[in-house]
Amino acid sequence: MRLVARTCRQQQRRGRPGNGALRAQRRNGFVLLLVSLSLLPCALTFLFLAPFKHHAQGDQLQKNNPAAHSIATSIGRGGAIASTSSTSTSLRAIATPFLLAVTAMANQYNSWLTHYPLLTHCMTASSLSGLGDVIAQLSYWQFQQLEQISVSFKESDFQLDRERLGRFMLKGLGGGMIWAFWFDVNEQWTNQLMQYPFSNAGGTSTGTLTEWLASLGGDSAVMLGKTVTALLLEQFVGAPIIFAFWEIPVPTLLSPAKDNSSIPRQVQEKLPVLLVDNAKIWTFANMFVYSAPLEYRVLISSLVDILWQSIVSAHVMTTHGDAAAETVLADDIGIAGNGGDEEDTACFGVDLA
Repeated sequence: MRLVARTCRQQQRRGRPGNGALRAQRRNGFVLLLVSLSLLPCALTFLFLAPFKHHAQGDQLQKNNPAAHSIATSIGRGGAIASTSSTSTSLRAIATPFLLAVTAMANQYNSWLTHYPLLTHCMTASSLSGLGDVIAQLSYWQFQQLEQISVSFKESDFQLDRERLGRFMLKGLGGGMIWAFWFDVNEQWTNQLMQYPFSNAGGTSTGTLTEWLASLGGDSAVMLGKTVTALLLEQFVGAPIIFAFWEIPVPTLLSPAKDNSSIPRQVQEKLPVLLVDNAKIWTFANMFVYSAPLEYRVLISSLVDILWQSIVSAHVMTTHGDAAAETVLADDIGIAGNGGDEEDTACFGVDLA
């Protein structure tokens, strides 16, 4: 009897996901995220760029990165390098194409930013929005697998919801355009504010705000002041407008299962919550975004946003049948709702760069 009872308990433990299985699920999710980020430059290059001509790669590499060109040239020679160890030769054989590919991708992306800035920003944001939604669908499928195995001991194949993916990429396409425009406006306003006349506590003029900060801490203080100014403009000017007219209503408009007449109520109820969440979650990340050059802010913000994008897509594109399960999924990966229904989670609609 003891043996039978022990066997039954072991089968029950195998049938339901325990802490170890949940930890493995989280670990697999993070590994998937890292792999996706590492393959992202390749995906962007082959999806949105024409192939490079082989004879131009060496000249472009020499022009933009002489050190890398020198390494590639030296590796390509036969005599001295051929006499090194097999391990060193293998590493160089792997590193050389990778170095050439990464350099070519970076050069081509810079060329896109120069000649087609708006299109590049939109395609970058759309691609990363789609990648985030794919991660969300994979995570949700893993969660369903654990639940299904615990009940029926059966597994099912992953099926990508292409319609949902298309809706989210469409939202990212428009979002990339909006945030690119906002970053330009934010930069102009920040520069104007930094040149605003500044007076100390005694009322004595000390020149512009930039000059006053430079007198306190040099270029570092000026950079910090500019970044903080940009963050305040986003929090109190850009975010309320973009949330109210894009981030909250668009997911409802794109989802056939949601009632469009509820958009005004959603904006009224969710906007204050989203602004608070934006300040809590994105302030630190935006310190890096607004410290970067203007032309790279959409790319950097999209990379920072990719994990959050996957979490958002798991909530804003749900139906009533899957809402409870996806709320459990959100709690399992560390994002808890605010205690409401599927449309009242704290992270609903947040897609802020």
